[in-house]
Amino acid sequence: MARIVLAKGNQENFLKAVKAKTGLSWDEIADLCEICPRSLRDWRREKYKMSLEAARELVRMAEVQTPIILKIIPEHWSTKKAARVAGFIRMAKYGNPGTPEGRRKGGLRTQELRRLFPEKYPRVVSKKKIKIPQLSPLLAELVGIMLGDGHVSNHQVLVYVNSETDAGYELFVRNRISELFGIKPTISLCTDCKVQIVRASSVDLVKYLNSIGLARGNKVEKQVGVPHWVFNEPEWMKSCLRGLWDTDGCIYQDKHTINDKKYINPGMTFANRSLPLLSFVQKALLELGYTPRRSNRFSVFLRREKEIHRYFREIGTNNPKHWRRFQNFFDS
Repeated sequence: MARIVLAKGNQENFLKAVKAKTGLSWDEIADLCEICPRSLRDWRREKYKMSLEAARELVRMAEVQTPIILKIIPEHWSTKKAARVAGFIRMAKYGNPGTPEGRRKGGLRTQELRRLFPEKYPRVVSKKKIKIPQLSPLLAELVGIMLGDGHVSNHQVLVYVNSETDAGYELFVRNRISELFGIKPTISLCTDCKVQIVRASSVDLVKYLNSIGLARGNKVEKQVGVPHWVFNEPEWMKSCLRGLWDTDGCIYQDKHTINDKKYINPGMTFANRSLPLLSFVQKALLELGYTPRRSNRFSVFLRREKEIHRYFREIGTNNPKHWRRFQNFFDS
């Protein structure tokens, strides 16, 4: 409430005049002002400034002259002063809060309060907790997807899917991330470039993917390869191959001419600018009994029809586009 500033002695004289005019006791005057008697005694001793509202009520009730008010202090007038004093006391006790150590301590305390009282922070997004999966074929396939069309930043994990040719695959990717880590990624459409972005915002997820061999940043510039643990199990290699081929691979009509006779056969190719990834695809296919070819620096091919049948039977695909092309080719 607003307070009034009077010349020294005027506040005490004003209250004495009210008591003399009304004949009330100090306790009764305190009741009229709706304050405790102790506060009234402090006003009378001029320890504290009396409220503007109480002064007006006493003038009206006692019909005494209004004292000359030098200044009216608004409500919460002392907050800034008290905060400044408290700030200096805090700095003397704990040090400057502007240091990295001080900011870290304050940040940890804020996080603790948000966990304890989430209802007080309705607009604050809490750090996502993830489920930590075991090494498995499902995780190996996601590694292949991330190495193909994924990106790991400091705070997010993203997978880019063509909104036209690969329609439906974004749902598979989102469900796989959700199944493995217990969080639900979002899907957004970039209309300018016809790309759907599967986005999982989680610092813990980024840290976990780093720990299993997926680096942050540009994969081509860093020439990333497949994590070594994928080679431990044949099923893990197959799953990682599936993820890589579903994102950066395709099935096509391989047209060629032998002795003036034209042939049309199915072909599969994996194209990427990361040489370690190409080496993994070639090596894994060889270990699994296939006969891949490197006719150029940035592609690996499968051209034998029996091996393409075997690939879709043993390794398979979760990208609807590849299934449609495989079925359409042999149906025709």
